[in-house]
Amino acid sequence: MFEDTYFQMFSSFVNLSESISIHRLDGSLLTGKEALRYVLNQIHAPCSDALIGVKSGGVDVFRDKYDYVFDRHEQKVSHYFRVLYSIVKFVDVSDVENKHFYVKLLRAQLSGAEADLLMLNYLSRHTTERFNHLVEKYGLLKNIDLDGRVYRALSHEIPPAALGRTRMEKL
Repeated sequence: MFEDTYFQMFSSFVNLSESISIHRLDGSLLTGKEALRYVLNQIHAPCSDALIGVKSGGVDVFRDKYDYVFDRHEQKVSHYFRVLYSIVKFVDVSDVENKHFYVKLLRAQLSGAEADLLMLNYLSRHTTERFNHLVEKYGLLKNIDLDGRVYRALSHEIPPAALGRTRMEKL
């Protein structure tokens, strides 16, 4: 019963990821992981500008920049994170053994851009303590680019547990 429900949710998440569509400023349409990468790039540009201020103004400078871009794509991005949260929570509250196995399957589905978006959301005002607890418990940020400029500037805000067990040893 658990696996049937899990894989239906998993499939729905994949379909959701593939169905996200966003119009670029030039009017062209991006879908799926390309659309999510575009959202990430829209966030990176203003956040990169804010990184200078992160040292003096703290993570709030980053959050303000992230909020601006997030609000432009809220309908698509917030739904994406709600579905991701629902799947991880479903695994977490279930009686299934080896919960980490099922979350790792889900984490493996995330592209680099999706993992980076998850990290930025983790640090933002748009997340919840419940979701961040699950991100930490299951190391959902394990696949983020540790050499990325935004991560390096904000790494002090991310607990090592969120990066996964094997990456914690490298820090």
